[in-house]
Amino acid sequence: PKGRANRLFQTAGVEGTFTIEAADEFEAAATRGGDTWKAYYGQWDAGSGDLSNIKNMQVRDLGTGKYAGSYLITRAGLYSIELKHADMDVTNGIVGAPQFIHSSPFQPAIVLPGKTAQAVSTANPLTIATAGTTMSFVVQPRDLFGNQQAYDTVLPGSPAV
Repeated sequence: PKGRANRLFQTAGVEGTFTIEAADEFEAAATRGGDTWKAYYGQWDAGSGDLSNIKNMQVRDLGTGKYAGSYLITRAGLYSIELKHADMDVTNGIVGAPQFIHSSPFQPAIVLPGKTAQAVSTANPLTIATAGTTMSFVVQPRDLFGNQQAYDTVLPGSPAV
C-alpha cells in the first residue's frame, strides 16, 4: 500500500508524533492493519543530501489502517524524516524491498531550539565598569540541551537570563 503522513516539524526536546494512513495504489484508505513500516530520521546536509546520526523511530499498528509513531530530537538543526513501507514493493510484489511513502522523505525538517534555560545560558560578565561610560556584554541564551538561540530577543515564556 501507499501511505500518507502529516508533516513532521518539531522543537528540540519535545516529543513529536506522526500518523500514517495506509492506502492502496488507487488511494483507497486501508481499513485494517498488519503492514510493517520503516521509519527513521537523521541530520541532513542540504548541500550533499547526506544523512548522519540516523535513528530509528517506532511505528505502532492501530489495527485500522492507521499507524502511529513518535520521536524525540534534542539537537536543533536540519533533519530528514523518512517513512517507508517495509513489507512489499507494490510495483513488483517482492517482499523486503521498502519504498518511500507519498511525500517522504520530509526535507528539510527543521528542529528549532527549545525555551531558553538559565542553567546552560552564558554571559561574559563585567568585572570593571566606569561610571558614565557605556559598557556592553553578550548573553548567549541556550535551551536545556545546549542548542544556541539565535534570536534578537528571548522567546515568550522563557525565563529572563
